[in-house]
Amino acid sequence: MTSKNFGSVKIPEKILPILDEAEVIVAGGGTAGIIAAIAAARSGVKTILIEKEGFLGGALTGTYCTQPGLFGDSNEHQIIKGIGWELIERMEKKGAAIVNRKNWKVQIYPEAIKDIAVEMVIESGVILYLYSWISDVVMDNKGKELLDLLDKTVEVTGIITIDEDDNKTIKVKKYKVIED
Repeated sequence: MTSKNFGSVKIPEKILPILDEAEVIVAGGGTAGIIAAIAAARSGVKTILIEKEGFLGGALTGTYCTQPGLFGDSNEHQIIKGIGWELIERMEKKGAAIVNRKNWKVQIYPEAIKDIAVEMVIESGVILYLYSWISDVVMDNKGKELLDLLDKTVEVTGIITIDEDDNKTIKVKKYKVIED
């Protein structure tokens, strides 16, 4: 199969004012992204979480998954703790999770993650951008890398950015969000 060349399109230059700056950017608000952003913020660094949907939880909420996985091993010992377990415990307190502490199996009401995850993210000090896509990594006229978020731009100069959906990592140290 051959591909046909349909030509090209020149995209006009955009000049965007700086909106914010931080040390860590996490791309993707699924369970791994939520936990990474909360952990970064709790460690004392200014953190921004960028999510393409209008809610947090990723596939767990988007596909209405009621069993997020096993939290124990075959010998019935709990093996998952930390922020992920804190999320489950908060859900349990609100009646949105059933936890079997013998085999560490968990059943959840996925819709509840949307609210509980936002509470945890905001409490930890994470700055949250919903309905935001990282569409490109570009360079400004001074040679700085920028992450293009469709209607926003993130200036990158260095720490770690996690893209949980594609399992890609972009190494960054510092960035600024710029909005049109």
